[in-house]
Amino acid sequence: LAASGWKWLFGPTGTGLFYTSPAFRQKLADVLVGAEAMVQGEDYLNHTWQPHPSARRFEYSTSPTILAAALEASLRFAVLSVGIAKIQQEIFRLQDLLLQGLDARRYTPLVFSAPHRSAILSVLCQRSAEQIMKEAAHRGVFVSARCGYLRLAPHWCTTDEEIDRALAVLNSL
Repeated sequence: LAASGWKWLFGPTGTGLFYTSPAFRQKLADVLVGAEAMVQGEDYLNHTWQPHPSARRFEYSTSPTILAAALEASLRFAVLSVGIAKIQQEIFRLQDLLLQGLDARRYTPLVFSAPHRSAILSVLCQRSAEQIMKEAAHRGVFVSARCGYLRLAPHWCTTDEEIDRALAVLNSL
């Protein structure tokens, strides 16, 4: 499992999570190696090949402890205190507001069945997605243009008023 810590997890940019089972970990090749990856740590003159048996063997450089602490706080107090199921439910509720409110003459959403639904909603636009992104940003609404689609990704802390504002701006472009 590998996940970025920023964005959906509210952690700092450059952080992430990585987990492997011990059996799978043994199948992975070491690509970058440094003091943090080795059992001997800061004993820099000990050049014995002794990688940590845990996933620490992938920490090739100095660990950013302040960023790790910030990610932990984000997970503990923002994400886990709310709960994954409630977060998913709220994101889909907000997404449903977008789906109900988008002007069907301007936007065609890609909608997937429940087991394949994502927190990201992509819509095909009658106009250039890049141009809509720029014009929306100029008006304080931030969406992304990806591969010709407009990408809408409300988070659980997005308010209904923010969704209404986004719809008003998008439907006017």
